[in-house]
Amino acid sequence: MIADDDRFFRSVLGDILNERGLTTNVISAENGPHFLTLAVERFRQNLPIKLAILDIIMEPLDGVATALALRAVEQGLNVPQPTPVLFLSAARLDDATYRLLGQCRPARYLNKGLDATPDKLGPRLDNIIGHLFRPEHQQT
Repeated sequence: MIADDDRFFRSVLGDILNERGLTTNVISAENGPHFLTLAVERFRQNLPIKLAILDIIMEPLDGVATALALRAVEQGLNVPQPTPVLFLSAARLDDATYRLLGQCRPARYLNKGLDATPDKLGPRLDNIIGHLFRPEHQQT
């Protein structure tokens, strides 16, 4: 599942994930509340979310707040494993945000950078998503 307020970037990101074989099904949300609505629907149907990709800077609910709410939903609905979260942003990661990300484990951060073209972003996504799915990150 992807939540990003930029429709074009959501589309490009979904294409990258599909083309690189990282997923076969991308569910897209335009903001945090929409993402949480879709997540609750999936969990109620006993369908997992294999990866949540959240833009840190979006309105009305930013990516970190969305991830913290996701963790609360997972606990409330007794979801057996926390969903791995990949935070994306063009902004630099500051200390306060870094500490908040620690509360969302398993989680990683990827700076989109100024050049978020598919040929540059794809290999970086492969690498960071691989880190999220290593066994040491599954039980956090």
